[in-house]
Amino acid sequence: MLTARPSISVRVTKVLGVTQTLAWASSYYSPAILATPMASDLDIEHLWVFAAFSEARWFESGYLLDLTLLLIMQRFSLCRWHVADRLQ
Repeated sequence: MLTARPSISVRVTKVLGVTQTLAWASSYYSPAILATPMASDLDIEHLWVFAAFSEARWFESGYLLDLTLLLIMQRFSLCRWHVADRLQ
C-alpha cells in the first residue's frame, strides 16, 4: 500500500519549528551556563551577570524604551499644562 508523502511546505514548517524552538531554548538557557565563567573572567559576582542579561532582555523587548518615552511624554505634558496655567 502506498502512503502519501507530506508536501514540501509541511516538512519545511516542521523543520523551521524545531530549529526555532532549539534556537530559543539555547538563547534562553545560555545565561545559566555561561554566568559563572563570565563572572570569573570579569572578576565580578555571577549575580551581576544575570542582572546584565535581564537588562538586555528588557532592552530587547523594548520595555525600557517604551517606559522612557512614556515618562518623557508625561513630563512634557505636565510642563505644557504648567505653562498654560500660568498664561491664563
